[in-house]
This record gives sequence, C-alpha cells and structure tokens, in this order.
Amino acid sequence: MNKHLKSIALLSLSLALLAGCSREKPPEIVDTAKSADDASKAFAAANAETKAAAAEAAQALKAKDYAMSMTRLIQLKDADGLTAEQRAATAQAMNALVRDLRAAEQKGDVVASNVLEHYRRTK
Repeated sequence: MNKHLKSIALLSLSLALLAGCSREKPPEIVDTAKSADDASKAFAAANAETKAAAAEAAQALKAKDYAMSMTRLIQLKDADGLTAEQRAATAQAMNALVRDLRAAEQKGDVVASNVLEHYRRTK
C-alpha cells in the first residue's frame, strides 16, 4: 500500500508541475511612449469619437498628464465595438500608466497618488 501512495503522490506532483507550465509568453512590458504609439496605431481605423479619445490618450500619456490619460483610457476601455487589437492596446497603455503612476507616487507625486486612488475606487 505504501508503494501505491508514493506512486500516486509522484504522479500528482508531476501533473501539478505540468499544469503550472504554460507555453504562452507573458505580456510584454512596454514603456509608456511605446504603448501610446501602439494605441494610436490600433485606433487608426476607429470611428471619429473613439479615434479622438485614443489620440488624446496617447498625447496625455506622452506628456505624463496622468488624469487625462486615465480618463481617456477608461473611456476607450468602456467603448463599444473595439477590436481585439484595440482592447489589447488599451490594456497595455493602462498597465504602462499604472506602472508610471506607482513610480511617481513613490517619489511623492500627489497628483499621481490622487489619480491612482481614484482608479482603485472606480476599478
């Protein structure tokens, strides 16, 4: 019986390790300027309102206008009819923004702290 328990334990451990391994690449960490450029490209064929919001988000990201960046990215995230590429570009830009906000907050940037707090409350 002890021999069977060891075999079952070994098999379970092997399956657990295999289940944890994934062939998918983790998301690429991109700087804010590149994510702004990627978002602009992804929204090139969008309707006028969505395209304008994407352009404003890109400009705000590059200018480190945290409040406008967050506002426009949330607007884009909630927009209807986005393609998979547009959703991915928006998520990538949001991740870059949040990373920048956290870094700025650690340096004592009150605006960044306020934008992050608002994001956390409304997330």
